[in-house]
Amino acid sequence: VVTGTQGAQASAVELWHAPTGERVRKVDLPAGFVPSAFDPQASRVAVAREGDYPSVEILSVDDGSSIVTIAARVRPTSLAFNRSGEWLAGCVRDEIGKDAAIVAWDAATGDEVSRVDLPSGAEIFRLHFDSQD
Repeated sequence: VVTGTQGAQASAVELWHAPTGERVRKVDLPAGFVPSAFDPQASRVAVAREGDYPSVEILSVDDGSSIVTIAARVRPTSLAFNRSGEWLAGCVRDEIGKDAAIVAWDAATGDEVSRVDLPSGAEIFRLHFDSQD
């Protein structure tokens, strides 16, 4: 089982052995990052960074190393991997929270592959791919 924790000063990803309840590994996240989505194999975690330099980072759950960094023009919120782990989608919102879009990135390269601008004031609370991707 993989879990993410967020604290005022630090965040982490933890890997647990479900039958025994023992923690197998803990990976500390860079300051300012929030664990947001795990890939279907639980080998990568997408973390969102807010603030002056918004971004999405895809990290290895094994050692916390960066696999891909995606510079976001605006603050990323809800993130979700598709069932195969090939794509990562996120809701991005401007600094004042007025304009939003749903963006899909190639999870291997960080390249933007699709973007849907939402009507002004639209709210996205949670993204999820359906079982058909």
